[in-house]
Amino acid sequence: MLKEIVRFTEYIIDKMPTYFTDDILPGVGIHLILKPDEKGDYPTEKSQLTSEEIIVIPKNNKETHKVAHYEYYSSWIDANKTIDPKKKIHSSVPNAIWFKKENLETENNDDNVQNRLSDYYVNVKSITTPEEEEKSYIEKIEHYCVSGLMKNLVKSLTEYQELKEGNYVKVYFLHEAGENKTLELMQRYQKNYFQQKLFLKNDYNVQKDDGKVGLSAFMNGLNAKKLFMKHTTTSFEVNTLISEHQASVLYQFEKLLKSKPRKLPNPLPVFIDKERLNYEQIRIINEEKVLSTNEILHEILKKDEDTGCYLLINWANTKDGLMFRDVDYAAGLKLRFDNSMDVRPIVQYSVGTEVRPRSSSTVFEFEKRIVQIIFRNALITQTREGGYIYKYFDEISKEYCSSTTYHNVMKYRKAFYDYIYKSRHESITARMWFDILMSEIIDAVKGDKEFKNQYLIRELLDILFSLNQYFDSHNSNFGGHNMPTLLPALQDKIREILQKKENVHLETDEEFCFAAGQLIYEIIRQNKGGEKTHALLETYISKTEPEQFKIAVANGFKKYSHAFKIWGKGKGRYETLFGEFCAYRTDANLKDMLPIILAGYFSQSLILEKSEENIAERSEENTIENLEN
Repeated sequence: MLKEIVRFTEYIIDKMPTYFTDDILPGVGIHLILKPDEKGDYPTEKSQLTSEEIIVIPKNNKETHKVAHYEYYSSWIDANKTIDPKKKIHSSVPNAIWFKKENLETENNDDNVQNRLSDYYVNVKSITTPEEEEKSYIEKIEHYCVSGLMKNLVKSLTEYQELKEGNYVKVYFLHEAGENKTLELMQRYQKNYFQQKLFLKNDYNVQKDDGKVGLSAFMNGLNAKKLFMKHTTTSFEVNTLISEHQASVLYQFEKLLKSKPRKLPNPLPVFIDKERLNYEQIRIINEEKVLSTNEILHEILKKDEDTGCYLLINWANTKDGLMFRDVDYAAGLKLRFDNSMDVRPIVQYSVGTEVRPRSSSTVFEFEKRIVQIIFRNALITQTREGGYIYKYFDEISKEYCSSTTYHNVMKYRKAFYDYIYKSRHESITARMWFDILMSEIIDAVKGDKEFKNQYLIRELLDILFSLNQYFDSHNSNFGGHNMPTLLPALQDKIREILQKKENVHLETDEEFCFAAGQLIYEIIRQNKGGEKTHALLETYISKTEPEQFKIAVANGFKKYSHAFKIWGKGKGRYETLFGEFCAYRTDANLKDMLPIILAGYFSQSLILEKSEENIAERSEENTIENLEN
C-alpha cells in the first residue's frame, strides 16, 4: 500500500507541485507577516504595520489567503515531533514562530517566554542548519524574538486582545529579498526538519549507501506498551523500513488528506496499472472543481473504459486524527452494466403521478436512483440542494430513520460499497436483495398514516420485482417466476374472471394471492371509522395458514358487505372475485407468497377498472358515496 501511495503522490509532485498549497485555508488566529526595513530590522510598533501584514482568520473561515503558504511550510509534524521540548512553540523553522495566546501570557520562571524562545533557536538552528549566507538573517530574527520585541509588538495589537485562548499567533519573518526567497528558505528548513523528525523512532534508523531508512510514522504506531498488540513470535521487531524520501512523500500525502478545503475525493482511487489516470484525476479536481469520487471516475471512464487495478482508500479526518476506514485493492471498475437496469411500472401508479428516473445504465446511476431509495435516504442522502452525502462508513443517526432501515444500512452497506466501487457484483446476494426490500416494504406498511407511504411502497415493489434477476439469476426469491412477466399475466387473468368469462377460474397459488391482495385493498378502502392506513394490512398478512387467511379476508368482506353491492345482471365484480377466492384450495405457506399479495394489494384496482359492464356500477356507487358524505 505504501508503495502505491508514494507513487501517486510523486506523480502530483512532478506534474502539479503547487497543488499542495493552492487555495488552502489558513488556520484560525492571528497571522503576522513582518517585513524588514532598509536596515534589516523588523517592526516594533503597531503603527509600523499595514492591514495587509495583520491577518485575522475567524472561525469557520472559507476565504483563502497567501499566508496559508507560509503556514504550510512552517508547521510541525505533530506534538511528538516538536522542536521546543516543552511544546510551547509549535513551528518548525527559524523564520516563523507559532504559539498559542495562553503560552505568551505565561510568565512563570520555568516557562518564561524568552527562555523558551532562546532554547527554541538553539534547537531549530541545529536541526534546520541555515547556510552561512543566511546566518545574519536568522540571527536578526532570533535577537528580535529573544529580546522581547516580538512579544511586545504582539501584545500591543488590538486583534491580540480580542483573541480567544486556544487560538494561535503565527509570526512569519520575510527575507529582505522578498516573499519568494522567504518561502524557498522555509521549504529547505522544513525539509531538514523532516529528515530529523519524520521517522517514527530513531532507534530503528539504519544508514545505507543511498541514504537513511527508518520506521514509517504514516498511519503507524509502535504500541510498545500494548503487549497484546505486539507480534511476540516473529524474529524481527519491525517489518518495514522506508527511505527519507518516501517518509517525506507520505507526509505530503497526509497533508493533502487533511487540507481545508478538501483536495482529494473520498473514497480515493489510486490507480496502479494506469498511473496516468492519477494525474487525470487531479486535473479534474483542480480544473473542474469536482470532488465526488463517482463523478471523477465517470469522467475518467468517458475516455478510458478500463481503469486497471487500483487501490481504494476510504478515509476520514476525525477528532482523533486521520483515519483509514477501508483500504482495499480492486481489480478494476466496470462503469456500465451489460444491460441497463430498468425499473418497470409493474405496480401501477395513479394517473398523473410523476415517477422518478427509473433506469440505470451505470453503477453510479444505480447508486443514486436505486440504493438511495431502498435505504430510504439513510445511506445515500440527497440534500435539499440536490447533492448527495454518502454514508458507507459514517455514523448513521437513528433519529432520522426507522429501526428497520438502520439495521439494514449497518448490515448491508459494505456489500453495496464493494458492488459499486470495486465491481464485486457477487457481494449483493439474492437473499440479501430480497430481505432488504421486503423488510423496508413491510416497515413502510406498518408505519403508514392515511395512505401517505403508498408511492414509496409501490416504488420499492417495482424495484424488487424489476431488478431481482440482476442479483438472483434463477429468480429463486419468487419460486422461479420472472415477476415482470408474471404480474401482467396475473392482472390479465383477474380481468378475465371479473369479466365472467366461461370456465375461467383461479388455478394457481399466485393467482389466488394476487386476487387476495385486490380484495384486501378494497376492504381497507371501505374503512370509514378511522384513518385509512396501510397498517391495517398487517391484520391479514400476519396469517400464514391459508384457512386462517381466508377467514380473516371473509370477516373483512362481511364487515363491509353493505358497500359491496350487486349491480346489473348476475353477481357483482366484488362478489365474483370473492367467490373465486373462497373456492380456491391451497396448502401454500403464505409467508412465501407475501410479495404477490402485496403486488395485488398495491396494484390499481382491477375491480374498479373501467369497462363497458362496470361503468354503470361505478357511477351508482359514487352516487351512493356522495349521499353518505
